[in-house]
Amino acid sequence: MDAAGLQHGFQVGEWLIEPRLSRATSPNGQFVDMHAEHVQVLVALAARHGEAVDRRTLRNLVWPGQPHSDEKLRETIAALRALFGDRPRHQHHIASIGHEAYALIAHFELAPTPRETPAQPAPEPAVARPRPNRLYWLLGESRRRSVFKVAASYLVGMWITLQVAEVTFAPLKFPDWWMTALTILAVLGLPIVVALAWTYEITPAGIVLDLGESTGSVKLARRRQTIAPAIVLGVALMSGVTGFAWWRSIDSRSALEAAPVAPEPGARSIAVLPLTDMSPAGGNAYLGDGLTEELSTRLAQVPGLRVAARTSAFEFKGKNVDVRRIGQSLGVRHVLEGSVRRVGNTVRVTVQLIDARTGYHVWAGNFDREWSSVLELQDDVARSVSEALQLVLDDTGESAQARLHPDPRAIDPYLEGLALLRQPGDPSVLLNAEQAFRAAIAITPGFAGAHAGLCRALLSRFDHTRDRAALREAEPECQKALNIDAALLDTRKALAELYVSDGRYPAAINAYTQLLKRDPQDADAQIGMGEALASLGRTSEAEASLRRAVEVEPGYWASHATLGDFLFDRGRIDEAAVELSRVTELVPSSAAAWSNLGGVLQMKGDMNAATRAYERSLQLEPSKNAYSNLATTQYYAGRFSEAVRNFERALTLGEHDQVIRGNLADALWQIPDRRTEAIEHYRRAIEMAETDLASTPADPMLQAQLGYYYGRVGDTARSAAFLDSAVAAAPDMLYVQYYRAVAAADRGDRESALAGIAELLRLGFDPILLRLAPEFRSLQQDPEFLKLMDK
Repeated sequence: MDAAGLQHGFQVGEWLIEPRLSRATSPNGQFVDMHAEHVQVLVALAARHGEAVDRRTLRNLVWPGQPHSDEKLRETIAALRALFGDRPRHQHHIASIGHEAYALIAHFELAPTPRETPAQPAPEPAVARPRPNRLYWLLGESRRRSVFKVAASYLVGMWITLQVAEVTFAPLKFPDWWMTALTILAVLGLPIVVALAWTYEITPAGIVLDLGESTGSVKLARRRQTIAPAIVLGVALMSGVTGFAWWRSIDSRSALEAAPVAPEPGARSIAVLPLTDMSPAGGNAYLGDGLTEELSTRLAQVPGLRVAARTSAFEFKGKNVDVRRIGQSLGVRHVLEGSVRRVGNTVRVTVQLIDARTGYHVWAGNFDREWSSVLELQDDVARSVSEALQLVLDDTGESAQARLHPDPRAIDPYLEGLALLRQPGDPSVLLNAEQAFRAAIAITPGFAGAHAGLCRALLSRFDHTRDRAALREAEPECQKALNIDAALLDTRKALAELYVSDGRYPAAINAYTQLLKRDPQDADAQIGMGEALASLGRTSEAEASLRRAVEVEPGYWASHATLGDFLFDRGRIDEAAVELSRVTELVPSSAAAWSNLGGVLQMKGDMNAATRAYERSLQLEPSKNAYSNLATTQYYAGRFSEAVRNFERALTLGEHDQVIRGNLADALWQIPDRRTEAIEHYRRAIEMAETDLASTPADPMLQAQLGYYYGRVGDTARSAAFLDSAVAAAPDMLYVQYYRAVAAADRGDRESALAGIAELLRLGFDPILLRLAPEFRSLQQDPEFLKLMDK
């Protein structure tokens, strides 16, 4: 649209903008004068309504060749948003597209006729400019009154105070509630400090009341002496209360120490902390982690003994925390801690069993073994712990003595592989885990645990890359482990994961049911059960299982990641954001964690935060998902050539992923002279998706994707059949409705497209993304579409 045609006036939302008069009329009829530069920027955005206009274009249009034009543009956009009442998280008029563009997304139409304006009296030279928007004024006043500086100083001071209190309260024998009370007082003090900073000002004449710059009132000094007695009285009162509480707390503590301690329930519960590597040469941290995991699994088989989740215990790795606090945090009566020391071909494990209620040792022991017998050591430790707790070790399950004794050289890579499997499945981690298990198998071909571990690593690679070669390679490894030792717990887990990856969901449910009967606290089994149930459409049962995984292992990244993906697929974006944010807190070095968080932030409409998350992911490790997600933000910004380049990078890393190939086709489709290439990629994506569907014929997401692809290549009959089946099976899956709506828009079916868009909004799809989606360009001026966007 020509900018000259907008000079008579146009409507933005409920505001009337009159560029010739440099004036805006609010919804209630009030006139607001606009700065000429603000008008120019708004006209430039209106001329390309609904499209991304990059910052360089706006700067060259309004401030050609001027210094600091970028800062002026930011101030102008902020002023326009303040005028329209936009907020950073709720951009209803002007949206930020990445870091480099803006778009006018509010309802837009030309004014019907130029409006006659009554003559205005000439402004007097001394008249000040109209008072700015209320929020703008509030921010300016806060800066003038130093409210932000005072608040920041208060927060820093209270943080230092709380740190000092945490160190000193325990030696001074203050009760625990003192720390809580101090924290509450610190929080309550912030609004009081802010209010005082706003109201009063410290000057050479004393503390004065600040009545604002524009009131014309005189500031009356308030002498310091008038508030000094109140300060002295408050300090004296606090000192008295502190002394009295200190005296009472010492007295109460003495009485508690003298009284007999009643036995607590749950005495037969234990947490196994990671064993510390004390080897002279170092470099054996994986050994301590691997033995800790094996020992936790072995103790979990002792009847009557409750073992804390291994990932919860691993949160305390390397931290100097009082064992009584660890016991309270994990809800256990006993804590097993210790170290591992390897010298040459011998290994020594030293462990102590501690009563977490008192902090005293219950039992301690040293175990010296040849490296070849290190796997037997866990049974000796488990037996000793059981005897100390007066329990009977269950020898009916797997036992190191019943296994094939592996070559001592195979144990190192095996334990290293186990430690790697606990980490997020970034490509480099999975590759290292595969190599470690293969090394163990090369040394001892009959090592059941190594075959099971290799099977699980290959299945993880298949889940990330969709390379069916990895799935075909995993199945014989699982079978080998099953043939060597069917009772081995790792074998059972690997077999259950194989059933899920291969689409044999009923068999997977049976396998996980048996695992959970053996150990209901097994988070991995709860996750696998949830995935299998979700794939069969048993949504409520699946969610319950996934939430149970979070409950039993709140510190396990995989529990939160799987629950977050489940919620995201069903449009519960805010809940998914909480879970995926938690993953980045638990494993901040995981590229996959940041990429997934970026996806959910993008769905919330926060493109800037999403882009930062993707860039963080790519800094950690380039991956197909991070490149694909970054390309998606460029796609919505209308930068299709850039999107094509990043989708091609993603396809290089994930050539077997039909979703990425389909995304690349989507970007090519928007470039008119490259549609032939797009159709070729859609046909290849159809072949890959049909292959996947042969293994999981009831997968509604695959059906929806196929319906969309077939529509793009012109096969409307197959498109309709697949989409109808997907919507019938999973009407609440976000992207099932998305593909349905896009396919309808492609074939010109306005009613079906609008119905799909209504469902997307109901499921939580961000309206900003719908306004920017190129697939819905034909509907962007449709009154019904605009009505849906304004709801």
